[in-house]
Amino acid sequence: MQSPSASHPLAHVSPVTDTRRSFAVFAVCLVAALWLLARPYIGLRHDGELYLGQMLLHWYPEILSQDLFFKFGSQDTYSIVSRFLAVFYGEIGVAQGQMLLIAATQIAVLLLVFDFLRRAGVDPLQRLLGMAALCVMSHNYGGWSILSFSERFITGRSFAEPFALYALFAVDRKQLVRAGLALLAAMLFHPLIGLPAVVVAWGMLVVRDRRWLAALAAAPVAFALAAAGVPPFATLLHTYDAEWWKAIGQSNGMVFVVRWPFVDWVAVLFDCGILWVAARVFPSMGTLLRVAAVVTGALLATSAVGADWMHNVLITQLQLWRVHWISHLLALPLLVILLWRTWRAGDVLAQTAVLAGAAAAVATNVRYAAEPGLVAWAAFAVCLLYTRPAISPRLLQVARGVTVAALVTIVALILRITAQQLFAARGAPDTSYILLLVATMPALSIPLALFFLNLHRRGGLPAAGVLALVVAGTVFGVMHWDQRPSWIRYIETHVRDEHPFAKLIPAQAEVLWWDETPAVWALLHRRSYFSSLQSGGLLFSRDTTEEFLRRGRIVGAIQLQRDVCDLMSGLQPGSVHEDCWPTMPAVEQACQAAGGPDFVIVSHPLARGVVAQWTFDASRNSHETFYLHDCQQIR
Repeated sequence: MQSPSASHPLAHVSPVTDTRRSFAVFAVCLVAALWLLARPYIGLRHDGELYLGQMLLHWYPEILSQDLFFKFGSQDTYSIVSRFLAVFYGEIGVAQGQMLLIAATQIAVLLLVFDFLRRAGVDPLQRLLGMAALCVMSHNYGGWSILSFSERFITGRSFAEPFALYALFAVDRKQLVRAGLALLAAMLFHPLIGLPAVVVAWGMLVVRDRRWLAALAAAPVAFALAAAGVPPFATLLHTYDAEWWKAIGQSNGMVFVVRWPFVDWVAVLFDCGILWVAARVFPSMGTLLRVAAVVTGALLATSAVGADWMHNVLITQLQLWRVHWISHLLALPLLVILLWRTWRAGDVLAQTAVLAGAAAAVATNVRYAAEPGLVAWAAFAVCLLYTRPAISPRLLQVARGVTVAALVTIVALILRITAQQLFAARGAPDTSYILLLVATMPALSIPLALFFLNLHRRGGLPAAGVLALVVAGTVFGVMHWDQRPSWIRYIETHVRDEHPFAKLIPAQAEVLWWDETPAVWALLHRRSYFSSLQSGGLLFSRDTTEEFLRRGRIVGAIQLQRDVCDLMSGLQPGSVHEDCWPTMPAVEQACQAAGGPDFVIVSHPLARGVVAQWTFDASRNSHETFYLHDCQQIR
C-alpha cells in the first residue's frame, strides 16, 4: 500500500490503533446502535409505495394492469425487482419481508464501505468514526432532498446500490470479472442507479489504460438503435412537447438540475471537494475518488444540457444526476476521517480548518440556508492549510474563535428546528424521542461516539462501562427500530386479506381514495383512480401524462377544497373539522364526469351514495371511520 506523500500537511499524523479484543465487539455494537437509533423503520412510503404496487401487479395482473400508473406501461419493464419481490413477499409476507430486505441491503452497504476503508489502510478508530458518520448523517442526494441512498423502504435502488458499490470497489482492486457481474446485477435491479456506476467504473479503467477509450466507439450503436425504434433508445431522438414538459416540471421537478436550489449545488461541490482532498490523503483510493468526483460533474453537466436545455426525452429519463449518490456515499465517512486526522495535526490553523469543515458539514447535512457561506469558509480554510501562508497567531486565534461561534450557533439552531419537528410528529418526548434526536444530529452523535471511543481505550472500568452502554443502546434500538405508524402497519400486514369494502367493489372498478393509492392497491386490490403518487409515471409516458391531466381536471374541485382546508388548518390548528372536504357538490362533479371514478372513499358520510362504512382502530383510543360511496347513486 502506498503511503501519503511526506510533503502532505497530514502525512505526519500517526495512525491510532486499539488492539484489545473487546474493541471489535464495542465497534460493532456502537455502529449497530447508531444505525438502529438514527434510521428507524417507518414503513411503506415514498417510492416504496410504487414498488409495492409493481409487486402487486404480478399478484393481481388482470385488475391492476389497467390502473393509471400501469395502463400505458412502466419502468418496471427494465427491472427484475418486482418479480423478485412478488416471489419473496409471497413466501415471507410484505411486512416481514420489507424489514428483512432493508436490514440486509443496508448492512451490505455498511460492510462494503468498511472493507473499502480497511483495504485503503484507514486505521480501526478512524474506520469506526467513518462508519458512525455513515449511520447518522443525511443520505439525501440530488435536488430538493427527495432521494437518498440506503432508503428506509424497499425499491430497486435498495438492491442496485450494494451491487454497484461492490463493482466499483472490485474495479479498484482490478477484479474486473467480479465487477462486471456486479454491474450487471445493479443494472438489472435499477438501471438508473447502475448506469452512473458503469460510467465511474469505465472512467477508472481509462485512467489506468487509455485503450478503454475505445468503448466510446459504441456510441453510434445507441443512435442506430434509436433510429430503428428500439426502446428505450428510440426516445433519444425525441423531445418533450410543451404540455408534457410542463406536467413533469410540476410533478418531477427534481430531474431538472438547473432548477435545483443553490444549497443543493453547494452540497454536490462539498462532496466532490471531500473526495478530492481524500484522494491526496489516501493515494491507494485516489483513482476511485477522483474519477467519482469528475464523473459527478460531467454527468450533472450532461443532464443540464440534455434535459434542461434540449428537453431530450431519453437523457431526461436517464436522470444522470443520480451519480451524486456515489460521491455522497463515499464523502460521508471520509469527511469525518479527514476532520479527525486534521485535528490531530495539532496547530491552530489545522483546528480552524476542522471547525470550519464541521460547521459546513452540519449545515450541508440539512441544507441549511447558511450552507454556502460556511462551505466557502471551509474551502478557504483548507486552502490556507495547504499553502501555509504567513498569518499572525492573533489573527488565527480570532478566526478560530469566530468559527467556533458559528459552529455552536448553527448546531443550536438546527437542534431547535429538529426538536420542533420531532415534537410535532411524535408529541411529548420520551426516551426513544431523545435518542432519535441525538442520533440524527451528527454534531451530537459523532462527538459522543468519539467520547465513547476514548473511554473504551482507557481499559478497565471505563471500557466495561461504555461497552455495556453501547450494548444496551443496541438492544434498545432493536426493540424500538420498528416505528411504523399504525395505518402503515395495517396496510403492510393485511395485503393478503379481503377488505370489507372489496366485496362491494367490482374487480374492474376505479376507486378514488384521496392520496391513499397504496391502500387501494394493497387492501382493496383495486385500481386507484387518481393520486399524486401516480404522477411518478409522467416522466416516462406521454399517454400516462395525458390521462393523468384529464383525471386531474375531473377531480380538480376536490383538490382545491383539500388545499383550502389544509391552508385553513395551518393558519388555525384545530379549527378545521375533518369533514372540511370534500363536499357533496365536488364529489358529485367527479362522479358525473365522463370517465370519472366508480367509487369514492372519504372519512365522513356525504348526503348520497353511502353503501358501507369501515372503522380502522389505530389504537384503543384512536379510531377513524371511512365511508364507501357508489358513484352510480350520486350521478
